[in-house]
Amino acid sequence: NKIEWCDFTNVSNINDIQKAKDSDAIFILSEKDIDKKYFDCLNKIGEKWTSKILISTKNLPKLKNICHSTIIQDLDYITINSFLKFLIEAVALPGLTNLDFGDINNFLKNNNVIRLKTYIGKYCEKKETINKIKLDYSTTKNCFFVLVGSKNLKLIDIVDFQKEFSKIFNNVLAAAKIDINMTNSFELYLFTGGKK
Repeated sequence: NKIEWCDFTNVSNINDIQKAKDSDAIFILSEKDIDKKYFDCLNKIGEKWTSKILISTKNLPKLKNICHSTIIQDLDYITINSFLKFLIEAVALPGLTNLDFGDINNFLKNNNVIRLKTYIGKYCEKKETINKIKLDYSTTKNCFFVLVGSKNLKLIDIVDFQKEFSKIFNNVLAAAKIDINMTNSFELYLFTGGKK
């Protein structure tokens, strides 16, 4: 499930980290903390402009220290890949509506804990999905979502979700993509952020 405009690198030496030096965002998928020999190098990459996001099930204090935010990874890596795919491609590739990288960068840097959740539904039942989300999020947070739908996805669908989400969340960013393989259904990838 290749992510367009994204390169994956297994880090086994300093040169591997240097490959990311011109990146706008670096997503670090790790189950162990960073080795001292890599710490300074990763810390210096794009100090002022690069977002660094940790994705892990473990508490990794050194990596957390140099990352702007952490995605709490209680999902399998296939699901994580789907979330990252929609996050990155919502900025990089044309869609029905797109996210601006500045907005995403701001979201990532101002929410040091990010959680992910997927909702699947049919257009005729979108109110049920919205009500489920209202139940799932009783405390206000910031969010952005990517709505992926069939070719009959309309701007009004995105507006409906955005309007309802603005009653639940402090700040709401939205993007939408069309998947020609879907029929009369949608998948909503919801990213919620907060402080911890």
